[in-house]
Amino acid sequence: YIQMYCERTNRPNGIENLDFYFSYNFFRLAGILQGIAGRVRDGTASSEHAKQMAANVRPLAEEAWVYAQRAGAK
Repeated sequence: YIQMYCERTNRPNGIENLDFYFSYNFFRLAGILQGIAGRVRDGTASSEHAKQMAANVRPLAEEAWVYAQRAGAK
């Protein structure tokens, strides 16, 4: 998929610092899900799946940290 994306967006050398982008987006998603977790805690979540989604905060944050370390974070 990444190769097709690079070809279609005229990036012959690929995407530099791809691990950074993965890390950023995993942390971003974890932050969004943390907001959902807060609504579950407060009893204001509107989705019946909110509790299941909120359970993914920590695993996503941990995966984000793995990619951040690959990208050079210490």
